[in-house]
Amino acid sequence: MPFWTSFRLSLLAGSLFLASVIGVTPVFAFSPEQENRYLEGKDQLRSENFTEAASIFIELLDQCRLNNEDRWQLLVALAVTYDKSNQWVAALEYYEAFLRALTPMLTETDQKWRGRYELAVQTRHDIQARLSRKVGRITLDSEPKGAEVWINGKRAGVAANATTPYVAYLPPGDHTISLVSSSPRGIARAEKGFEVALGKPTSWLASLRVEETPKEEEFQSFAPQEMSSIVRPYQTWGWILTGAGTLAAGTGLWMTSQSIQTIETMETLSLIGSGDPTQSSRQWARYEKDLEQHQTT
Repeated sequence: MPFWTSFRLSLLAGSLFLASVIGVTPVFAFSPEQENRYLEGKDQLRSENFTEAASIFIELLDQCRLNNEDRWQLLVALAVTYDKSNQWVAALEYYEAFLRALTPMLTETDQKWRGRYELAVQTRHDIQARLSRKVGRITLDSEPKGAEVWINGKRAGVAANATTPYVAYLPPGDHTISLVSSSPRGIARAEKGFEVALGKPTSWLASLRVEETPKEEEFQSFAPQEMSSIVRPYQTWGWILTGAGTLAAGTGLWMTSQSIQTIETMETLSLIGSGDPTQSSRQWARYEKDLEQHQTT
């Protein structure tokens, strides 16, 4: 293993043990039993019992539902465990998971976690370069996220629990990838074949939204209902049309009366004369203005 890679790996591994020897407050929000189990996993890792250490960390990770420091620490522990045991594809899976979990909160974390983030990025790059002649990379995602990932008929992931977003590292050749999303609305599935080639990373974003189907009671609301023999629809429409006609007639009579009044006013104005053309012109200008205001009102 190259010196710098070994050095970075030692830093990551050292961070797992540092928290247990500094400070008096608990680092984790685990129960006492879970914290003891975690310390047991660290002992197994220190003793290079990688299989047992990984089993313990995966067990605790399944119990850790929140995206917090507990989860980040376990993801780093698993990445380091598989990296130390030269299981690099598995190590990449947990380095990727750690980076995805921490990225949304990176600006809010302290320098310790930002340092681990940068170290994980560098280590991931080293492993990818190491594996570039053996495997290809496919980045998988779905809408909505959290879909199960199946590769060649088997559930993907070290613990067979991979969900999107997920990065699959596969040997060259043809592979079939399925994404399955379950929700109260139903199950959606998308499947696609990939020809994996070295040095040619690819990606797939699948839409797995299920259209909501009407519930049984909604179907029943569309069923024909038995109509009462007393109430008839056309009777209601008849009353509506009668009322509309009465309203229209009343409106017409009112508009007619307003028109008659306007005509009478115009006739009155037209009968007013003057022997002075200038005065007459000014008076007509006032009448026209009054008439415009009357029409506007």
